[in-house]
Amino acid sequence: MYGFTEAFRSTFLAPEELERRPDSIGKAIPNAEVLVLREDGSRCVPGEPGELVHRGALVAMGYWNDVEKTALCFKPFKPHQSGLPLAEIAAWSGDTVQMDEEGFLYFIERRDEMIKTSGYRISPTEVEEVIYATECVAEAIAIGIPHPVLGQAIVVIATARKDIQLHADNLLAACKQSLPAYMLPSHIEVRAGSLPRNPNGKVDRKLLSQEMQHLFTGNANEQFTPEHAPLVQFPVQDDCLQIGGIALTRLAQRVGSTPFYAYDRQKITERIALLRRNLPEEILLHYAMKANPMPAVVQHFAGLVDGMDVASAGEMKIALDTMLPPNKISFAGPGKKEHELISAIAAGVVLNMESEQEMELIAQLGEYSGIVPNVAIRVNPDFEFKSSGMRMGGGPKPFGVDAERVPDMLIRLGRLGLNFLGFHIFSGSQNLNATAIQEMHTKTCQLGIRLAEHAPSPVRLFNIGGGFGVPYFPGDQTLNIAAIGENLQHLMPEVKRQLPDARIVIELGRYMVAEAGIYVCRVLERKISRGQIFLVTDGGLHHHLAASGNFGQVIRKKLSCHHRK
Repeated sequence: MYGFTEAFRSTFLAPEELERRPDSIGKAIPNAEVLVLREDGSRCVPGEPGELVHRGALVAMGYWNDVEKTALCFKPFKPHQSGLPLAEIAAWSGDTVQMDEEGFLYFIERRDEMIKTSGYRISPTEVEEVIYATECVAEAIAIGIPHPVLGQAIVVIATARKDIQLHADNLLAACKQSLPAYMLPSHIEVRAGSLPRNPNGKVDRKLLSQEMQHLFTGNANEQFTPEHAPLVQFPVQDDCLQIGGIALTRLAQRVGSTPFYAYDRQKITERIALLRRNLPEEILLHYAMKANPMPAVVQHFAGLVDGMDVASAGEMKIALDTMLPPNKISFAGPGKKEHELISAIAAGVVLNMESEQEMELIAQLGEYSGIVPNVAIRVNPDFEFKSSGMRMGGGPKPFGVDAERVPDMLIRLGRLGLNFLGFHIFSGSQNLNATAIQEMHTKTCQLGIRLAEHAPSPVRLFNIGGGFGVPYFPGDQTLNIAAIGENLQHLMPEVKRQLPDARIVIELGRYMVAEAGIYVCRVLERKISRGQIFLVTDGGLHHHLAASGNFGQVIRKKLSCHHRK
């Protein structure tokens, strides 16, 4: 059973479901309704995390003599078309859960335990699961501790299992294998005995956080402050950045005003050359335009890459204005509108189908237009991309078709008037862990070969995704592209043997373009507020949302900045 103090009991899992759903907290108990809501109060769709809200007879009236705490937990709730003249009071649990298609609930974490580091919100559970997976620890807890650079640093406190010598370095090595750089603990402490408990018998996170409050303050702990990876793409001469061989101050005069973005075509060319040198010659390179659809940038890429991937009709029009043939342009993303599909079919671009419903619509539009659509299936893989900044595959996802459903979809596809080309398997993005990318490539190739057995015709296109990251924040390290290329060299012979007609594609966006660009703004004023310095610029969230704090995000991202007096 699951419950929280403010509503006593909320859910139960029937005994007959224990083996099928060991991780579920079940469904609502009788005379209660349990909802999963977004921050705006709307209901989450199946698989979408949200806050558990309990309404019904067991909800308490509030906290005794504590108006502020009552207002945080007990809030008015008026169900849609309830008929009630006034909203009833429901209990907001503060727990993040998700509901599956059959209505079973799964606990994720306490919302107030989230760690806010480098602009990210990290679930302690994700870090703790990696620590426990080593099978060396008896207890482990991840907490967020104030940090002068990161906002909060991730700290892990663990105890060893009986008869095991536990070392912090070994736990950190395990984290590096499975987690992205921004989720790595800044400090791991191994303790003897058991971790302290609160009155409810749970590990006392609050007490441990208080013990560690000053871990990263003061000069004695400077060794914990991570640094940015070296920025060598734009040299400094006479205390001024050089962009494409032009001094930044002169470039600003040439542009006429600030703020602006500037991109160095030579840096883009060099990045593509780096990829060509390190990846197997069988690998074709596609540019993911959503990383930067600036027409001038796209035109330059068109002469360097083998194809492009677009995510909107607007991007598709820009891509079609280049020298690339339409069949080297693919259109991906859920929620494509009918007019976008009609334009893509007429142009002859490849449509990456995100669902069975979209496939049926494409077939109808193709028949109506008298044109055979070029299609591929975007697959939601049955594995997760470890260490990825954004995981777009594995588990319930809005992207692609679940791998286990693809064989039946292929049977139906064979009966429709569609030109089947192959598969698009994109697992995640912004990954700086070469080992994790190697593992992803291996599993992706295995999955593609397995699904090809059900295809109505030979696979002619196999897009294995991308996900190569770039170092943005303190502690991020440059990706080892050579190691990724070596692994692909080992994989290619078997892939070509099993899929002899297939073009093998890697689709990259930020890795190709991000480090070739720079954002330039002018400092208008230097302010001091209670001892802290603020630089007021003529650019902000309307140009770079993440660096400015994402409309109230708790931690601003510590991007690397250069200034010119």
